[in-house]
Amino acid sequence: MDLKTYLLIGISLLISISLIFLVREYERIKKERLHEKLYRILPHKRHGMIPESELLSKLAEAGVVLSYDDFYTLMKEAEKEYVVDSEDDPTMAVAGNHVPRKYCLHDMPLRI
Repeated sequence: MDLKTYLLIGISLLISISLIFLVREYERIKKERLHEKLYRILPHKRHGMIPESELLSKLAEAGVVLSYDDFYTLMKEAEKEYVVDSEDDPTMAVAGNHVPRKYCLHDMPLRI
């Protein structure tokens, strides 16, 4: 192998590593933006509980569309700050916070 081949291999590795870091940064920024939107929508624990029936309308007004898994994961991460009161489905509890399946806009893509 000559110098040109080594140079091409090095450049391709650099590009691959850079792309991995760019994707990770994009995901982190996307999650932060969504977290900020939800922080404005959902009540803080000191402000009491929000009924499930209001949750869907508040999310829709803010233009937040989540799959069930994305919402479940996000609520689990934010369990210390947000409280959602389950009126219907106590089986969907996340560390004391109830996240109802029917209000998570099932099978829709995450859009910020």
